[in-house]
Amino acid sequence: LYLQIRAAQDPASWSLTNVTKQLAKEPTNASLWFYQGAIAYHDGRYTDALSSLDKAVSYDPLHAQAWYYRGMSQYELGLYQEALCSFDKAIILDPANAWAYYYRGDILHKSSLCEYAIAYLNRGIQLDPSIPWTYYIKGNCYLNQSRYQLAADNFDRSLEQFPCNRWAWFFGGQSYYELGRFST
Repeated sequence: LYLQIRAAQDPASWSLTNVTKQLAKEPTNASLWFYQGAIAYHDGRYTDALSSLDKAVSYDPLHAQAWYYRGMSQYELGLYQEALCSFDKAIILDPANAWAYYYRGDILHKSSLCEYAIAYLNRGIQLDPSIPWTYYIKGNCYLNQSRYQLAADNFDRSLEQFPCNRWAWFFGGQSYYELGRFST
């Protein structure tokens, strides 16, 4: 959405300087705080992004994209529990956001809660089957559960979409090895 909005606008108006100037005129405008946070996020300034996005959701608690970007910023900062809450809010406000399901599933996977992660990853796949990382994380969950055929299938799906993922090759090979279908 950020890139769509940015492409639709005059590129000169999307500088951080211009958004900051506009915020000086409209300090309670949640969309402007969101834009500032999205720009900071895409620049890799996650702490700055989080600060702006906190303001965006304080002025408009129903701003789904602000909650989503807030969750991504928290994720990048390693604030996984906080990110779960932000992604939950994003999903409630925009149940069609496949990436929010992916990130929530990834955090649950990182927390060794694969039985819960798989449900979120499945929903993300239903909404957008083109996200290769969803299959990769789902494959890891199945591998951790010793469900090798399901793991192999998901690593294969991930590799169909993103063949450069060396970890999908590695863990997919491990899955096939455990199934006894590894050939030299």
